Amino acid sequence: MTDIQDTLAERGARYGDFTDHAAIAQRLQDVMRDSGAVHVAGETFMSTNKGWNALSPVKRQALSVIADKIARILSGDPEYRDNWHDIAGYATLAHDRCVDTDGPQLPLKKADDGWIDWDGGKCPVTTDKRVKYRLRNGDNGSVPHATALCWAHDSYEIEPPYEVVAYKVVE
Repeated sequence: MTDIQDTLAERGARYGDFTDHAAIAQRLQDVMRDSGAVHVAGETFMSTNKGWNALSPVKRQALSVIADKIARILSGDPEYRDNWHDIAGYATLAHDRCVDTDGPQLPLKKADDGWIDWDGGKCPVTTDKRVKYRLRNGDNGSVPHATALCWAHDSYEIEPPYEVVAYKVVE
């Protein structure tokens, strides 16, 4: 056998048939992404999920990889701890980037010069704060009220170049 054939045989023994794994993973992702009608066990359900489009790319990716790990568990060896460990890891990556919906968000990463990288979500500062900003398209500037900027990163088809990617509160 070639190296790739050895790898595929090893993975098949651990995770089961890839066709089964793919079917489970895609069904899970269809539900998360709100593809409209979802078919489960011969029944059709209409999804009313509106949350997927409100997620940042980091959270979408975390959920996609978690769905893949769940599919591996369901189609293969459910006792294989690495899958469970990976799920916890990807959930932690998303958790650490959550926005505090009850108040201003703590910075993700604050550089020595005071700039804070921004991954999208609810405006992280109180509305009366003046902020300097850097946009995805490379523009930068300042505004007297933080709410005047696009913080959410949920406008991918409309105007993604105008999303804030870093900010600095002006005292």
